Amino acid sequence: MRPVGRLFCLLVLPLLVPSVALAHPGASIAVDRHGNVFFADTLRGVWKIDPLGTLTFVGPPNFHFFALDDDNLFARFNRHTVEDEIRPIAGASSPTVVESSDFAVVVSRGGLYFAPGAEGTALTLVRAAPDGSLKNVATLPGLRWLNGIAAAPDGSIYGTADAGVFRVAPSGAVTWIARNPMVQDCRRLSDLEDAPAAPYLRGLAVAEDGVVYAAATGCRAVVRIAPSGSVTTILKSEGDWSPTAIAAAGGAVYVLEYNHRAAERVWPPRVRKIDAALKVTVLATITR
Repeated sequence: MRPVGRLFCLLVLPLLVPSVALAHPGASIAVDRHGNVFFADTLRGVWKIDPLGTLTFVGPPNFHFFALDDDNLFARFNRHTVEDEIRPIAGASSPTVVESSDFAVVVSRGGLYFAPGAEGTALTLVRAAPDGSLKNVATLPGLRWLNGIAAAPDGSIYGTADAGVFRVAPSGAVTWIARNPMVQDCRRLSDLEDAPAAPYLRGLAVAEDGVVYAAATGCRAVVRIAPSGSVTTILKSEGDWSPTAIAAAGGAVYVLEYNHRAAERVWPPRVRKIDAALKVTVLATITR
């Protein structure tokens, strides 16, 4: 996900015609400890699907990313710079939904992790405390931004670049899990602005067994990456849909997809669930 200047998004884009908008649709989906599924809608904000299948709107802003804070440690967090903004959704609590305008974010073990990009400097993964103080965790050489970020049960932080998945250990050591993975029967996503080379990995999730699930947005597929680095396709999007974000919980994989054929900034999202038997179910579709 390329960072988008917040002032440009908020002040300039609303003045333009509907077909001119944010560069890419949102890339966040998460499941809380009660089984509620939250997902990003680039046009409106964040939605929630409860365990009974009821869909409710949580609220704006319509940022690209968010993180769930089940312990509500970041309920008062507020980062506001000339380049980005990170803050909780007003009125949303238990869990707190921490929205991020430009950088992929995740909450893990009392810290909020993200990698603020800056031209001419090495990309650095940082850990924010609830009081806003920052601590550098690791330098990510050769990267300009993170497309996606996820936390593992052991405290490691995983991230995606256009063509790879890496792990940052609690010690700060960076290891590539998969580089330039081959996606079976890759079907390129057309009409994607500034499309990088396939597979263009975006959102990801790490299961308890160490398996990584990632959205291969450029190939319109979801891939399973074993700890050994082997890659298997477990879902292919049909029509003009393509996945942008992944969550894993209770043995199931949850996939946020967008219809990329729709006019920019109008992209409608939907959520599908892949159960342990690889049965796919549509949980929600947002229509315009």
